[in-house]
Amino acid sequence: VNVPILLILSGYSALNRPLAEVSRPLVVTNIYMIMAWSAYFIPNEPLRWLVIAFAFLMFAWASYDMANWVFMFRATARPGIPSRTLRCVLTIGLILDFFVYGMVYLAGIMDLLSPREELLCLVAGDIGG
Repeated sequence: VNVPILLILSGYSALNRPLAEVSRPLVVTNIYMIMAWSAYFIPNEPLRWLVIAFAFLMFAWASYDMANWVFMFRATARPGIPSRTLRCVLTIGLILDFFVYGMVYLAGIMDLLSPREELLCLVAGDIGG
């Protein structure tokens, strides 16, 4: 629920991107999150990893679009606009934050983290992020 709100706040509100430009990474992000979650329930291991790989490809696609928001904002925003640089830094930070969550997810699904450790990492990310 929070991720779509963060994307709208970042792209539309902070970076003044049109909703049409924000909508693609918003939809792609929702799809890759559902794919990653559904991978937990796929018993066929090759199929599970295929779904996970597609989810990460979709993450890269959405991240590329979000980075383009920053470039377009920098190209079109007035130089004196309040917090011009901070808005861009926060959007890039959001991409990096999502990447960290993805790494925690991967560590969990590969049994490098116990379910408890994974949960603690996610909670720490929610509180610290």
